[in-house]
Amino acid sequence: MNGLYGVCRYRNDISVIECDEIKFHKLEEVSKPESLRFWMYLLLYVGLLLFSGFMAGLTLTLNSTDLTTLEVLQSAGSDLEKRYAKSLIPLAKKHYRVLLTLVTLNALGVIILPILLDRLQNSVVAVLVSATLVTLFGEVLPLAICKRNGLQIAYHSSFIIWVFYYVLFPFTLPLSVMMEKMLGKYQGHFFRRSELEALIAVHSTRQPTAPKSDIDVNEESNAQQPRSLLLSEEEVRLIRATMHMHIDTAKSVMIKWENAVKLEIDEIITPKVIESIYKCGFTRIPIYEKPATPIGILNVHYLLALKGSVWVSVRAFTQSIKAMPQALLPPKLVDSNTKAFQLMEMFHTCRLPRMAFVMLSDKKQNALIGIVSLSDILRRWMSIGDENDDMSSTLQYSS
Repeated sequence: MNGLYGVCRYRNDISVIECDEIKFHKLEEVSKPESLRFWMYLLLYVGLLLFSGFMAGLTLTLNSTDLTTLEVLQSAGSDLEKRYAKSLIPLAKKHYRVLLTLVTLNALGVIILPILLDRLQNSVVAVLVSATLVTLFGEVLPLAICKRNGLQIAYHSSFIIWVFYYVLFPFTLPLSVMMEKMLGKYQGHFFRRSELEALIAVHSTRQPTAPKSDIDVNEESNAQQPRSLLLSEEEVRLIRATMHMHIDTAKSVMIKWENAVKLEIDEIITPKVIESIYKCGFTRIPIYEKPATPIGILNVHYLLALKGSVWVSVRAFTQSIKAMPQALLPPKLVDSNTKAFQLMEMFHTCRLPRMAFVMLSDKKQNALIGIVSLSDILRRWMSIGDENDDMSSTLQYSS
């Protein structure tokens, strides 16, 4: 530039002016409401703001409604919930890639919004207004809406999610593989035993309230509807008792040997003995040989068939009924540490007869310490005693 004057000219881009080989960039003017560009930027800004909020809401929905919840709804939900869950389960199984897709789209929207607003206002105002609008319409409001109706919104938006899922495939695939190696394969949320027990207890105490729009004209049926959604105290008690059965063992549910009703092999069966057994109401009685050797389990029906005047030893009686397999069952031994659930399965599959002898699980000694039956396990489960089926009763008779 020579003297006070110089030669300047526009380059191909009119925003750049070159004066004596020195380039000057022209500052972009803020668009005015009178211009078409202003309304284009404003429309694009509003659309991008809604899109960003939509992605934020979907992110919350698909993270709060995990794979386990969807599988539960698919199995036990209403017809509408089953349809929603069936459509969303494939997305939930690709958790990391879907999450990366939604977060990426939301982040792009949040980044571009201030740039667009800068075309409409000065930079300071653009940042302040953009931060306020993004917080309100791009985060708070979408999250509140999707938290309440997230399943329905995600179902109707699943096609859009799949489109962006494949569009961003080159970017999200390597990141999702890396996340899976670092965090492990996503399998949904599973409750620990203690958490599940607490969840069941909460469902018995929390009172669900139906929306006013759902109130029926029939007040009586409407009043009973919320109660049907609850678990009764009895149901909760039985469920929790079932969950505790993994702790119970044969030793904790058995009748101690010294308290059990039993017959010694050399004992004489008298009318008094038969009468006492009849009053106890048992169908099976253990037979043993002193000091505590299991012989078998006697079917009481055959014993009651004896004539009242007959006096016979238990040994002689058992010899006489050997030809009848159901009369005297061979002894079945179980370890004292056998779990109650295992015992129930053995009784159910007939691997154990109606009764089993419990042996002490000690390498030094293998002593008989009690008897256990299916009734003992069920009584422990229900915490209900039945005096007519209590093997700890004592035979009351005189020789």
